Amino acid sequence: MSTHLGTIQRRIETLLVEFKRSRNIWQELNTEGLPAASKLVNSVIQSRYSDDLAYWHPSLQKEFPNIIKKYEHKMNKLIEQDYIKISVILERMAKQYAKMVTFAQEFIAIEKRASEVLENVEIPIFRTCPIHVFVKRTSDVVAMYAKELALKKRLVEHGFKQISSQENGMSLLSVWLNQPTLYDHVIQEFDDICQVELDS
Repeated sequence: MSTHLGTIQRRIETLLVEFKRSRNIWQELNTEGLPAASKLVNSVIQSRYSDDLAYWHPSLQKEFPNIIKKYEHKMNKLIEQDYIKISVILERMAKQYAKMVTFAQEFIAIEKRASEVLENVEIPIFRTCPIHVFVKRTSDVVAMYAKELALKKRLVEHGFKQISSQENGMSLLSVWLNQPTLYDHVIQEFDDICQVELDS
């Protein structure tokens, strides 16, 4: 049994390290995404100037008859470039989420294996927690990231490009930055458990 337990411990330890690494990379990408999203929001706001005739002096329009059309073309191009940048960051976040899902599935597989090889699945894997605690906690954390990824997709696909005002844009940027579906206290509690369990 001790051989099986040792194997399970090593696998769980590796998974927990990788799981945390994916969450750290996600956080770095979230930070990296903020200026990209901000640039997109600013480009969308600036593109609205073409609709405001007060912005274009009549003498300017007379001297450059196509100026509004050229401005619109330039801004649409910038918006598309900014959209691609934030979309690429979002894709990278989705890859980290996919890794987290895989890790959560591996915990479930380990739990199944533990039930086959250990006499009692309620025994602590390290110090105090049996395997089902890790399974439940990782599943809970992954579920939060699933919601956050869905929220970020809505922001990128339907939010940033359709903002109605600067205030609206700032609100959406705040949502991106603060990640409201990730409950910090739940994640911190999970990290604390892992630290206690893995400290030798």
